[in-house]
Amino acid sequence: AAVAVTKQLIGYFQGSTAPGPAADQTALRTMIPERARRAYPVAPLIRTLADEGSVTVLRERFAPEMVTALARIDGRAIGVIANNTMVMAGAITARAADKAAR
Repeated sequence: AAVAVTKQLIGYFQGSTAPGPAADQTALRTMIPERARRAYPVAPLIRTLADEGSVTVLRERFAPEMVTALARIDGRAIGVIANNTMVMAGAITARAADKAAR
């Protein structure tokens, strides 16, 4: 498992690749609740926006109120920083800020 993750992480630094298939984008309409005060899981949202199978979540257990990940959109490598409203309403704590900064 560690070798597979390492290969995927190194792959982000090779530059753009051929665009991969993306999940059905119409699913995004129902992923974010209409009421702003409702919590929702952000990880499925990231996976839907990115090319299929390209998301690598970083430091998943540390400061779970902040999600950091590497992914590809249309074959281009990107970094993702997102508040996870399911944990502490996505509050930016000192640990979450440290995670986002690194």
